[in-house]
Amino acid sequence: GGLGTIIVQAAGNDNLDANGSGLNASRFTITVAATGEDGFAASYSNFGASILVAAPAASVTTDITGAGGYDAGSYTDSFGGTSAATPVVSGVIALMLD
Repeated sequence: GGLGTIIVQAAGNDNLDANGSGLNASRFTITVAATGEDGFAASYSNFGASILVAAPAASVTTDITGAGGYDAGSYTDSFGGTSAATPVVSGVIALMLD
């Protein structure tokens, strides 16, 4: 319907100012930081003015079982950080657009 594409990206897990990356500083992207279990920014998450939103880092997630998944089992605890927070935000955006 001509609405375009929403680009959501992870800020990074280096505890650095995210404004140093041209992609993070783009006004055409939603840059996502990670929060810990306490709801505050995770100590490893990049920070800065380019961060639009933060989301839970989801340290335990469901997984496709077997070789097709991220881990061999049904759950994984090795997928976390801003890379795990970004799909949470993408899911919320998809629901908002629906």
